[in-house]
Amino acid sequence: MTCILAAVALVALAGVGAAAPENASQPAPHTNATRWSDDADACLTADGYREQYGRDPRPVELLATCTDFTYETPPNVTAANDRLRQSITPGDETTSLGPSSAPVGSDGRLQDVRLSFLTVSPSTLVHETATTTRFVRPTGSVVGYVDYRVDTTPVTTGNTTVSWRLRSHRVESVSLATDRGVLGTASRTQKPTFTYQQVPTGRTQFRLTATVTAAFERTVTVTANGTRETTTDRVTANVTVTQTQTVVVTRPTADTAVLAYHDGTRRVILSNLTPWSRYGLAGTSDHAVQNVWQFYTAEEPAWQTLDKATATTTTVVRPTARPLVVHAVPTRSRPEPELPWGPLQIEDRTGAKHARPQFDDSNLTSTPTAYQHVDRLRLRQPAAASVTLHGLVAGPPTTRSLPTTPQRARNATLTLTTASHSLTNATLLVTLTDDATGEPLSTGAAGTNHADGSVVVAGTPVSLNETGQATVVVSEPGVYRAAFRPAAWRPGQPAYVATEATATWHPLTTFHGLTDAFWDLLKLLLAAGTVVYASRQLARLRSPHP
Repeated sequence: MTCILAAVALVALAGVGAAAPENASQPAPHTNATRWSDDADACLTADGYREQYGRDPRPVELLATCTDFTYETPPNVTAANDRLRQSITPGDETTSLGPSSAPVGSDGRLQDVRLSFLTVSPSTLVHETATTTRFVRPTGSVVGYVDYRVDTTPVTTGNTTVSWRLRSHRVESVSLATDRGVLGTASRTQKPTFTYQQVPTGRTQFRLTATVTAAFERTVTVTANGTRETTTDRVTANVTVTQTQTVVVTRPTADTAVLAYHDGTRRVILSNLTPWSRYGLAGTSDHAVQNVWQFYTAEEPAWQTLDKATATTTTVVRPTARPLVVHAVPTRSRPEPELPWGPLQIEDRTGAKHARPQFDDSNLTSTPTAYQHVDRLRLRQPAAASVTLHGLVAGPPTTRSLPTTPQRARNATLTLTTASHSLTNATLLVTLTDDATGEPLSTGAAGTNHADGSVVVAGTPVSLNETGQATVVVSEPGVYRAAFRPAAWRPGQPAYVATEATATWHPLTTFHGLTDAFWDLLKLLLAAGTVVYASRQLARLRSPHP
């Protein structure tokens, strides 16, 4: 079922007095609390739920057993995976069971040693490009999975039979490391659990390394000429395998700044945003912004099929219990306020554009053809004291205080005058100065009097020099407009308010213009009079005298 139907059903339940879940971002404790998870969505009864999970269900959890959900912030599947992990059991000593994609090692009678990541918690698979990136928090846990088999089948070649008796076998050691060193070690367990803390943010690799050992008693029997000779010795096998997983360690952070204008309005700047799903200002719902992402839970990709290997066969099987992972997909083209008509409005978004990611799911019909990965926002918003930022990975949000003393926007004066003119063109002079200091403002090379922005005169961008001036030559009479448009404000830089100026030029609108026009007209009249006089004189010369 679609998330729209799920939402309708939830509203219906609420209307008849259904209790809300303690945390709306938490899925019910079963694999059916997923979207597109290849489950049958068979609804459980209340008795069936109690039998399976050992407690009374909430109405929303009963609904979750037959409905697929998406979430606005990443759900936490750690508790669900802790329960599922108990049901994921390696094979016995003669059977090796593990993900088909897991690396395999062998040494003599120790065969099909497999090593895999079972869960990385918390983590989110983000579908942002043609590939998928796993995001994790700086603090979390990794559960590994190791399985292997031993082969004690006797082998007869000619008159020689070799048989083995297993004396011991175990997972000697398992370690988790990154490129900065070892994060933890474990031994004698096929499902080692590691916790890590304060891993530096950025791209890195989690590396699992497992060593498995086995000891055998080998007996060689040779039969010749009716006699049998037997020798026995000890044989050991040792296999080390490594599995890696590339991750991006992230935590929700942002730089904050507040800009106040003279009319009492405020602008909140959030910059250097790490990947985020949602944020709220002042803790109220009408001051929240939702990013492009929606979240759903599904099986870990590596655990969709398993290889089951014995001494005689290798078959592909479907596991009965599969760990969950959170997926994030863009479902809108850009971040928007949760209430578009509310007091919070987005004035500017900065970030790279991305094409729709490629993934096999025709049910996600609302995914846009392109979306913006925003890392800077400028907001028009009433007074707020703090911002709460949610990341792309489940975990506590980050709350940052906004500056108590906002930076003040400055006014600037833009003038446009006629510096010189003729009957055919005019030179316009544009000047920009700071109202408070009277100093000129330059839009050219950065300096102490630099104003980050642009000035356009008569549709033509101009660069103001160190004296805050520039000239533009125009040839058509009319009204000309100059505009100063400040660039997107960045904390620590002066902020200016946009301003405009106009100037009118026509050759007859000034005293000099009228004088020039008079003398030009007089010259034309004199030239015309000279031509008329000359024409008459020529006519008289050609006429016969009486």
